[in-house]
Amino acid sequence: MTSDATRARSELRDRARSSAHNHTHLQSTFTLFVTSENVDRQNTGECASISSSQCTQVGAQNVEFLNNPARFLDKYQFKVTFECIAELPDDLEWRLTFVSSPENPELDQELDCCIVGPVPAGTNCFTFDSPPPDPGKIPQGDLLGIAALIFTGIYNDQEFVRVGYYQNTTYDNEEMQENPP
Repeated sequence: MTSDATRARSELRDRARSSAHNHTHLQSTFTLFVTSENVDRQNTGECASISSSQCTQVGAQNVEFLNNPARFLDKYQFKVTFECIAELPDDLEWRLTFVSSPENPELDQELDCCIVGPVPAGTNCFTFDSPPPDPGKIPQGDLLGIAALIFTGIYNDQEFVRVGYYQNTTYDNEEMQENPP
């Protein structure tokens, strides 16, 4: 590579890094994927219809991402529907984790965790709100582009569902995408 090309790439990278500190022009869109091998799903747009074979007392029916797309610093909002075949004697735990760099699990950010209980038999529903990831904990090279959100449901220390979303973070206008600051 010529020194001019190297210099140009370096300047573009430096501009992208410096602009990454200005999060007001960043937006994220989310695409559903399921990471649990024991989960069947139907992709219904921004929702996951789920049946789990791992846990016989509780199963997630639907996890709907309510604010897609969103500004980078907006909170995440999910509507979770699950079914219990009997009243659960213990609480359910739900976690949301942001994965910015798959090569380095130490950079994962657990965004929020909530306990739901007592849980009666039948279909149950709740809204899960979570703060966004801390951009200061994301490597500058990973701030733009693809990351992942992993939403898990746990009962009696056993994960019964894992739903994932790819998060694609870009600039919110075409001009900045074509000519990053």
